[in-house]
Amino acid sequence: MQSANPIIKNILGELVKLRVPSSGLSKVFQVLFENCPVEGLENVSEKEKYAWLAGLIDGEGCIGLYKQNRRCFTYERQKNGKYKRVLKSIGEQFNYYCLLRITNNFFELMITLLKYFRGKVQVTAHYQYGTFTFNWRPEDQNYLREILQNVLPYLVVKKQLAGLLLKAIGLKKINAIHPDLEEIYYQFRQLQGNKSKGGRKKKCK
Repeated sequence: MQSANPIIKNILGELVKLRVPSSGLSKVFQVLFENCPVEGLENVSEKEKYAWLAGLIDGEGCIGLYKQNRRCFTYERQKNGKYKRVLKSIGEQFNYYCLLRITNNFFELMITLLKYFRGKVQVTAHYQYGTFTFNWRPEDQNYLREILQNVLPYLVVKKQLAGLLLKAIGLKKINAIHPDLEEIYYQFRQLQGNKSKGGRKKKCK
């Protein structure tokens, strides 16, 4: 099958030059995906598929655990009669966010991920360079947990991070502000710092 990647790059590249927002690029990607066949993993076992995915995560994936102060919002009526969402207060407790993402600019890789592992793909535009990247991620926390459980035996570089993230997801299902989440967050940051060059914490956005 002839690679569709150059054609897709040309289409999205022209849209980036026109400064189409990332949300619009993602919608275009979805249309292209629905009309593009993919081959490659048809005759591969489930274990082999997850081993393949683990290799991608080790090489080009991002496993992240973040926290943010719990925020309370209210709606205030404006002079024009419309309501605006306004931050009312910032609490002392934290929300914890679990993330798995694979970033790449190869179209066929993204549609392979979508076909065999579901999830969502967002297209991020880099207007200053006239380029873009694809970002794949599981569609919700339940599927994130399923993915991590299946790839964990095959991960090498990010095995410990994945194990900590699984623990965090399990605690969040019990209590979104479980007290043990802070300890896992601390361990996660320590591990990221040890894996970064010069002791600097690795950012994973």
